[in-house]
Amino acid sequence: MGNAYNPNTGVFTVPRKGLYFVSSTVRATHSAYLPCRLWKNNQPTLSLFSTNYFTGTINIVMPLKKGDIIYIKHDDFRSAQQYVFCIFN
Repeated sequence: MGNAYNPNTGVFTVPRKGLYFVSSTVRATHSAYLPCRLWKNNQPTLSLFSTNYFTGTINIVMPLKKGDIIYIKHDDFRSAQQYVFCIFN
């Protein structure tokens, strides 16, 4: 999608109207708890979490309009340790 995804901010800006498949997997290390949410236009849409090396995954088909923004945001950094992995496709 060209430059629609900003790797510095983690924000995907929708380039054109359509149905988008969004998949995100999070994984925390050791005894960390990693609560996250998928946000659309600065509104929480879906939750996922990971704890103790287990992964949490969401898959969703979303109708999006040009200019919409989506991103994954960690809910509470106090609950996670220093090694937290997040993949957003």
